Amino acid sequence: MTRLRICLFALLVVPTLVIAQTTLQGVVSDSASGEKLVGVNVFLVGTSLGSATDIEGRYRIAAIPPGVFTMRISYVGFEAKDVEVNLTQSDVVELNIQLSPGIILGDEVVITAQMRGQIAAINQQITSNTIVSVVSEERIQELPDANAAAAIGRLSGVSLLRNGGEASQVVMRGLSSKFSSITIDGVRISPTAANDRGVDLSAISQGSLAGIELFKALTPDKDADAIAGSVNLVTRKAPSERVLRFDGRGNYNGIDESANQYNFTGRYSERFLADLLGVQLIGNVENTIRSNESANYNYDQSINNFADYRISQFDVTYLNEIRKRGGGSLLLDFDTPDNGTIRFNNVFNQTSRNFITHNRNYHAQGQVDYNYRDRESDIHTFNSSLRGDNHLFGFDLTWNAAFSESKVKTPLDYDMNFIEASSTSGDSSGMRNVPAEYWKGPVEAWIPYAFNNFEYAVINRATDRTSRNYDKEKTAFLNIARTYALDETISGEVKIGGKYRAKSRSFSSTEAIANYYLFPVPAYVRLENGTYVNKDLSGTQFQGLEGRQGVSFNYFLNPPPPDRNIYDLYRLYPLVTRDHLRLWRKLNINGFFTTNNEQYDTNAEYLNNRLVLTDGYRLTESVLAGYVMNTLNVGTWFTFIAGVRVEQDDNDYAGAYTPLPLSGFIFAQTGDILTKEANHKETTVLPNLQAILKPTDFMNVRLAGYKALARPDFNHRLPKFVTRSVGNLINLGNPDLKNAVAWNYEVQTQFYGNTIGLFSIAAFYKDIKNMYHTLNGITLFSDSVRLYGETVHRRDIVDKLGVDWRSYTNNFPFTDREYTLTWRYNSTKPTRVWGFEVEHQTDLRWLPGLLKNIVLNYNFTVVRSETWLTTEDTVRIPTPGRPTGTPRRTIVERKQKLEDQPEFFANASLGYDYEGFSLRVSYFYQGEFNRSFSSDGRSDGITQAYSRWDMTLKQQATDYLSLILSLNNISNTQEGAMIANRLTGWQLIDTNQKYGMTVDFGVRLEF
Repeated sequence: MTRLRICLFALLVVPTLVIAQTTLQGVVSDSASGEKLVGVNVFLVGTSLGSATDIEGRYRIAAIPPGVFTMRISYVGFEAKDVEVNLTQSDVVELNIQLSPGIILGDEVVITAQMRGQIAAINQQITSNTIVSVVSEERIQELPDANAAAAIGRLSGVSLLRNGGEASQVVMRGLSSKFSSITIDGVRISPTAANDRGVDLSAISQGSLAGIELFKALTPDKDADAIAGSVNLVTRKAPSERVLRFDGRGNYNGIDESANQYNFTGRYSERFLADLLGVQLIGNVENTIRSNESANYNYDQSINNFADYRISQFDVTYLNEIRKRGGGSLLLDFDTPDNGTIRFNNVFNQTSRNFITHNRNYHAQGQVDYNYRDRESDIHTFNSSLRGDNHLFGFDLTWNAAFSESKVKTPLDYDMNFIEASSTSGDSSGMRNVPAEYWKGPVEAWIPYAFNNFEYAVINRATDRTSRNYDKEKTAFLNIARTYALDETISGEVKIGGKYRAKSRSFSSTEAIANYYLFPVPAYVRLENGTYVNKDLSGTQFQGLEGRQGVSFNYFLNPPPPDRNIYDLYRLYPLVTRDHLRLWRKLNINGFFTTNNEQYDTNAEYLNNRLVLTDGYRLTESVLAGYVMNTLNVGTWFTFIAGVRVEQDDNDYAGAYTPLPLSGFIFAQTGDILTKEANHKETTVLPNLQAILKPTDFMNVRLAGYKALARPDFNHRLPKFVTRSVGNLINLGNPDLKNAVAWNYEVQTQFYGNTIGLFSIAAFYKDIKNMYHTLNGITLFSDSVRLYGETVHRRDIVDKLGVDWRSYTNNFPFTDREYTLTWRYNSTKPTRVWGFEVEHQTDLRWLPGLLKNIVLNYNFTVVRSETWLTTEDTVRIPTPGRPTGTPRRTIVERKQKLEDQPEFFANASLGYDYEGFSLRVSYFYQGEFNRSFSSDGRSDGITQAYSRWDMTLKQQATDYLSLILSLNNISNTQEGAMIANRLTGWQLIDTNQKYGMTVDFGVRLEF
């Protein structure tokens, strides 16, 4: 053990005693096109000294002892080159290199557009000091995907969560998006979700990106809160030559049969002041239809004492959505005299969704419900950073001061529910009785049994909601690195650094409900100044409805009302008129029954649901981190990284609590809501060891073992204690919730060369301690209960679980009734994730004739997991005289898979270039995964397997003009979900959605 400590000390400290002599630097470019090459391996033969070119094509080798060396420049896809360099006199030597694609079968190789992008990604992955996957700028720009998430989804180890028919969040290594970090040039993008740490990447246009790096193994100089991995969106400083580019696209949507769509992107970049100052401006605006059709099923699974089931109702839905994106970036970069650079980068992205949902159901018998929801939402993200990469006094300095924020708001979310009651005679409204032979389907046979008698339908309820989520973060960091050489064969780099992050975040929401089925339309309205006046509906189609109960559905329909055939099978009838919904809301949202002011406004037409108010919170999080790491190179065949990172959390939270249960008929209208504050501090030490072995010039073996962490969702640590008398609900936060900490083990083998391209296979294993979960809807029984195999009285259950309730109340709301408990906790048992990835990227230039223009890329990933959840079950207690025992409800820990984790997913793409023509056909497959788990195991949610085909074509028409055609979702694939009954083995259809095929046609102008 003593020797080991001495060795580690030597690796981390002793190298700083050796001072560099000479620095060799320059740019490597393509001899044919002049483009800068990324990921080129540059090293001095016979030594351990080397470097790889960065995103700008620059390399830098420091700490070179005086002498004459042979410099070898190698780049998969190009011919290697040897150059003799004399480093006996100068401190800094500038040497620019050009590489040639080489000759195959006697012909000079022509590197096509898709080849160039693939070659760049291959070499970045080969020369990286850790395990990384890359999407190059050429691939992003040449044949673009819908958004940044879709581009990332083509990499191995990545599955996708979809929203509105397009990718929105990335799931790495089977861990949901909140377990990853998303950055732009190393600056974190603020989370956009209401409660968790996920980022909606559909808000980010990929048009401004110079590449995407997906780090599957972390080094100590990176933020540690990324158990799954880290995604870095890369921008590039302005090139030497002026760039002026314009992309414009139109789009046809098959669901709405509409071409009312567009996507415009402009880019300008140029250098000034003798190339010292670079300016880059990018802007984009987009209008896209994301409408869909869907069907949803509800079941009665209690038939014959839960031995059988039937469909109780099914819903058909048409969502008519327009999604708009806009964004821009300004990047200023300045080349400093120390051969470094300072960059001032600002990136803004915005997405707005405007949609109305038309929904109706078909019951096996009885009433019919019609539901319509009008909604607008906006997501804004902004990142600003001042970053320097400098070389001073023999040290490499990287520093940054940054600000990021996200604003997510829903200013309008209004829905109305109408009921067409079943008539007493059963022959005029609602549903006729559906025959038993159709109780399990097909559901299209139910449709003729609906009367669709809208004059009997009336308003039941209207709900008005708003929400707002604001997140901002300030960051500053400094990294200091020193390159050293012990001799010609042993060299390395010592690096230390620190980082400070300060986050503030708030979330608030409202919900107000009007029960029109129970009460007449109120006759008064309260103005903004607080005074009351008579409500005036004159001049509208609602004239004279003041004081009337049972307002007819017909007032909200245009005659004759339109309908829609969902999937060409199910009739959705009628479609509501959106303007009528908005007018009704405007006229009545501030309505009152009387002019008397009362506490909680209990005479208001729309009563606030106070239970929703308790979901609001405020918090501040500060993270102070420091690290030290050493990279040791032995020749060109072995690299060893050793380091440790320490992160310290100091967080303040403010949440809601209720000293007495909230009360009210149907929903919580009355009761006091108070605010409580809490603090959480935690320090985590995170060791890190990695190694790269290069036994041959065509093979790398990478090994990594390191710790990473995951911070709980923002609403998990709140000092929250909320009870409701109706329904007997208890919802508690947990300020003592710990960070989850994981040991990550990675091994990857890479084979590469001009013919094979890059073939890699990787295996990973994650052992996660203190995984946080939500105990959701556990019943606190009215008698004794089995808890983890022990008989416990109901009053002691919460103490046994570890729930801290005494800091909120001395009178815990227990009665003889049963309560259901929602609570956040750390699992006492480990969560494990493991799997492997296979990826192959290559081109077929070595084939004869036209086949040499083929570019091929495919990958697949297999993932497995296990975690433990506290949940309900039923056990049988041995009882004398009862052979089967006495059934007893119990609380147990149950092992199951993680949520949002498909066990198999794959990508494949085939590209072809010929002169000015480019084609890419791509396929994406994602296996089914668990979406949610029920407390009794009878209604677990499963997202079904999903696959799609896409095709993009590009034709260079002139030197300045290109034409682009994209066919998306050619297979017209539906997205669906199932309900799994784990007790009986049933898998029942829950919902499915259809977005249809879309067609994009666009032009690119480039000067």
